[in-house]
Amino acid sequence: MHEETRNKPCVDVLIAVWNDAGTIERAVRSALSDAHVNHVIVIDDASTDDTASVVASLQQEAGGRLVYRRLEKNGGPAVARNRGLDSSTAPWVAILDGDDYFLPNRMTGLLDASEGADFVADDQVQIREDGGDTEFLIGHGALMTIDLATFVTENLSKGPRLRKEFGFLKPIMRRSFLDTHQLRYDEQLRLGEDFALYTRALAAGAIFKIVPDRTYASVVRSGSISGH
Repeated sequence: MHEETRNKPCVDVLIAVWNDAGTIERAVRSALSDAHVNHVIVIDDASTDDTASVVASLQQEAGGRLVYRRLEKNGGPAVARNRGLDSSTAPWVAILDGDDYFLPNRMTGLLDASEGADFVADDQVQIREDGGDTEFLIGHGALMTIDLATFVTENLSKGPRLRKEFGFLKPIMRRSFLDTHQLRYDEQLRLGEDFALYTRALAAGAIFKIVPDRTYASVVRSGSISGH
């Protein structure tokens, strides 16, 4: 781990939410519990449930580390994440979905591999909401550095199954790389916005590492398979 990140809060976590009142507390607490997390920025995409009040109750104990932004009009995850990027200041940015959560000490493993990298992802623990068997998104056991061709190839659907495409990865992203190359989420997209951003980053020369750690818990809802 580089000296600038050792034992320091250096990651802002962006959580775009829409009607996630039942899961947002778990997501927020998992991010706040990581010592390397600077701020958790919740961008509420015009929810109509109790998401706002749940986040407000958590702000009282977060000591300023939890930031809440509400969009007046629903714009989709790309719009919400871009507004989160506008509010972030840390040298690294991480994405967390409102129904997912981090396992303990996630950032340590990612930052340990961050030297010379612009994006660093880990494998995912895929937890079925209906209680089925746990799976992994990749299942690899070694550090990987992927190029654009590999990334695109690994996004080809391989029939009905739990989502395994690399576009579902949730890397930490070096803020200076995003800013230098003027990279933001494509606000015209409501699906595939992660894939589009990672593709453009790799085309711009991003160094994208994947570590074998499994510290991102992806909660898979019923019917969430690819290849339909």
